[in-house]
Amino acid sequence: RGFAIVSQSSKNLATARTQGRRSVRNGARECGTVRRGASSPAGMKFKGVFSLVGVAWLERFVPIFDKMGKELSVLLTPSTLHLVMGHTVSGGLELHADLLQEEVFDEYKISSNNSDKIAFKLEPAVLFRVLRGLIGTEATNIEVKLIKRAMGSERSLPFLNFNSKGMVDVVQDVPLAGPLSRREIEDLEALVQANVVNVPYWLDLDRQAAEGVAAAVERCRAVGLRLELATTRAGALHLTTSRGGGVTLGTEYRGIPVLPLAEDGG
Repeated sequence: RGFAIVSQSSKNLATARTQGRRSVRNGARECGTVRRGASSPAGMKFKGVFSLVGVAWLERFVPIFDKMGKELSVLLTPSTLHLVMGHTVSGGLELHADLLQEEVFDEYKISSNNSDKIAFKLEPAVLFRVLRGLIGTEATNIEVKLIKRAMGSERSLPFLNFNSKGMVDVVQDVPLAGPLSRREIEDLEALVQANVVNVPYWLDLDRQAAEGVAAAVERCRAVGLRLELATTRAGALHLTTSRGGGVTLGTEYRGIPVLPLAEDGG
């Protein structure tokens, strides 16, 4: 799994029974429509069973995107789940979280006419509400699939359908824009690959260190439009910015824990 942020500019949930398990269908609130028959979009199928770890990871990452913009692109491939947000949506940043499908799903099936890749757009706030609800209801089996629902005699719309079982059975639909075209998928892949740098280590910032770095970035914003960031295997982080007239501001952090540990072969 990985998460990348690249700066592009300075702007930068009916009751069926009263005993035992209850069943709730949450469609009208999320979709704003009455549920009708569902089918898979033409030429493509996606169905998976989430692992509990996978739901926890998504519930951690999605709020980051929700804070940055109102539109999140999801790219599914045979091996990886990518969450992507471009700089035009975020207001200056390009962000992507890349998760191996075996880390997110216990079962995973995908097929399409585009090399078995599927992409679509959704509102991160809606997805986050669904994920938070799944965790809150302590769901033990969570299925997700891509569907189309008829909205009248001549129109159907795509949804990401969540069906969870536990103390409460829940069915929810998240409205989608898409599926995206081959060209749009290629654009998402290009964005992800452009921001992947093969650095064999991570700096493990705790909350105190992260808050300190955030404060330093705010100070740098008052000086320059571009921030340069550098890290070292010894656990140092350097932030530098400048502007015309010879004004330069720099901050250095040392002793930050490095992962993986050297003895682990990192």
